[in-house]
Amino acid sequence: GIPICRPRGAFSKMNSMALASWTPFKDLVEVVHLAIELKRPEAYYSLEAILKKHKPDFISLLQNPAKNQTHRSQLLQAPKHGLSLPSLPSLHTLPQDFVDEAIILSDLLDLNEFSCVELLLAAEQQLPNLPDLTRGLAAILLYHDGRKSILVALRNLIQAREGMSWTFGLNSNVVSLIMAFTNQLFEDGLVGKILQLLTHIDVDRELEKLSEKRAIGNERHRRQVVNLITEQRTALAECLFYWSCQNPLPKEATLPLIDHLKKLDPFGADPRQKKEGGGGVSSVATPPLDVVTLYLFMAVLSAFDIGESSVESMLDDSQLDESYPLVTDGTFVPSVHQVFLAGGQGGSSGSSSSSPTSPPPPPPP
Repeated sequence: GIPICRPRGAFSKMNSMALASWTPFKDLVEVVHLAIELKRPEAYYSLEAILKKHKPDFISLLQNPAKNQTHRSQLLQAPKHGLSLPSLPSLHTLPQDFVDEAIILSDLLDLNEFSCVELLLAAEQQLPNLPDLTRGLAAILLYHDGRKSILVALRNLIQAREGMSWTFGLNSNVVSLIMAFTNQLFEDGLVGKILQLLTHIDVDRELEKLSEKRAIGNERHRRQVVNLITEQRTALAECLFYWSCQNPLPKEATLPLIDHLKKLDPFGADPRQKKEGGGGVSSVATPPLDVVTLYLFMAVLSAFDIGESSVESMLDDSQLDESYPLVTDGTFVPSVHQVFLAGGQGGSSGSSSSSPTSPPPPPPP
């Protein structure tokens, strides 16, 4: 992530307020880290407060504040009449080049004009940490770094859920808070939102859009943008994988996930694998699955888990573990079968142990 540089200089007062457009997401990741990975007892109340504060961000999940014609008009008048923001109540005049840059950024990112002003002010304050970048290029990094931070926090919360495969050994009050919060997100359509974002967020498409507007800098900047977008996609897929490992996905979540996988080209089709005339088998090796597809595929396999249930226990309704939709939902298997038959390729089911063990080490925040 990008370290935080605190305000100094001519724009120091404005920048200290404008950091609100980016630093809260960094603070969110830090509090989640303290509560879950470091298990700080005092972090419970901070976690409770920050989850309440950012619940709208988790529910909307990377939806940008919409552009606003009134805000744009006010911004265009800022060089002469000044501008006040929710985080900056007093009027401040802005240089014309700053206003022009904010308008360009708003159109480029499809982001609210006032949010772009805050983002540019925050980017200007971070320039000591990004010495080879202009203010606009730094703003692009902060934008994607903030989005990544929300997803990393969500992934870590889901990974800390109590379930079938591992336990973090957290205090019961922290577990209750995390389970209740993430359950609410799940009931609000979290799976569908994640799959929609995985379809929409594309590294090549984003690079092309930025390049057309000359919003990509040197090779290092390009690599940073690619890494941040890639990390967003990976965190989204990890959310579904960790959830399914701990609490196998119900039919309503599994079917859209399978349908999403059917639409992918997971092996990155190599034209050399197609022989002229359409016959024969190519000797070219099939590339490995990309990590995002692999996480999604494993999430589907985890949904097919039946735990330690034996054939005998499955015949006795009183012994069925209601945590496993595969054995408790009589429509699960027929529905999955129909999805596979509907023009898609079938997959194999898998099973894993349900005994809680030590969790896999979480990725760094």
